[in-house]
Amino acid sequence: GVAGPIGVTGATGVAGPIGVTGADGVQGLKGDKGDIGATGVAGPIGVTGADGVQGLKGDKGDTGATGVAGPIGVTGADGIQGLKGDKGDTGAPMTASNGLTSASGDITLGGTLTKATTVATSSTNTLAVSGLQAGTTATNKIVTASTTGVLTTVEFGEHKSYTTALMNLIASPSPGRTIYNSTEKSLYTYDGTNWVGQNSQTFNSFFNSGFELALNVKADLTNTFTLAGKQNVMVTASFVPQCQVSTLNGTTSGECLLLIDGVAQDSRRYSTINSGTELYRYSSVVTWSGSLNPGSHTIIFRVIYTGGNTATNAEDRRMDIFVK
Repeated sequence: GVAGPIGVTGATGVAGPIGVTGADGVQGLKGDKGDIGATGVAGPIGVTGADGVQGLKGDKGDTGATGVAGPIGVTGADGIQGLKGDKGDTGAPMTASNGLTSASGDITLGGTLTKATTVATSSTNTLAVSGLQAGTTATNKIVTASTTGVLTTVEFGEHKSYTTALMNLIASPSPGRTIYNSTEKSLYTYDGTNWVGQNSQTFNSFFNSGFELALNVKADLTNTFTLAGKQNVMVTASFVPQCQVSTLNGTTSGECLLLIDGVAQDSRRYSTINSGTELYRYSSVVTWSGSLNPGSHTIIFRVIYTGGNTATNAEDRRMDIFVK
């Protein structure tokens, strides 16, 4: 019959054992030269060989730096004196100024200063003038130095004794000058305009008894005094105002004032009421203080009755003037 289909290939079987190695084949051709391998590790340094033959002499080297200078030698003997030179030209004439004087080629101390001049000294380099002659307090002055060192003169004996008349004759006294006034027995200092006294004085005026005042009639208590210099003055004045007639409910009033050299400086209204059992008084004190220039002065304490049903009896009027 017809052949049937080929069957399915079966699975590969297990490999058999390796066969015996065959004999070596014929020697192949020589291959190309391989690449140079890496450098191997350097071997140890060999033993130094013997010195070679001496080389030729080299060229001359550059000059070295200069060495340190040696010590100066001993000075030689002086040479022979040279010939005398020609006479030189005549020099310019000598001059002197600002407190110096030139005469016959000689410059000496003394002359007119032509500018502000300072002579500087120190604790070591001091300035002294010897041989000064004695003077008198009547004609000599004292030399003083200001804070800038400028020398000036002041009159000898600032506290010299003067009477008031002589004090007022001092020509152009400097501000701050102080003298003793033998008339007033006190020190006086000039303030640039007037002599100012440092003494204290008191002038008192009293009128102890009663004095009846008619309407608009004045009663004056006056004190005139003289000051040798400008001084501070304080004035206090008072009186006891009473009704002239002891009338029940009697009243009297008016004005009391101070006049300094004719000018009113302080004034007060006064009043008194007599209730029969009590006597009431109001504003019977006046005061003034200020400075007065040298000369004569008149101070008046004035009481004027101006109204009420009875006249004023101005009792125990008193004025005290304190000069400082």
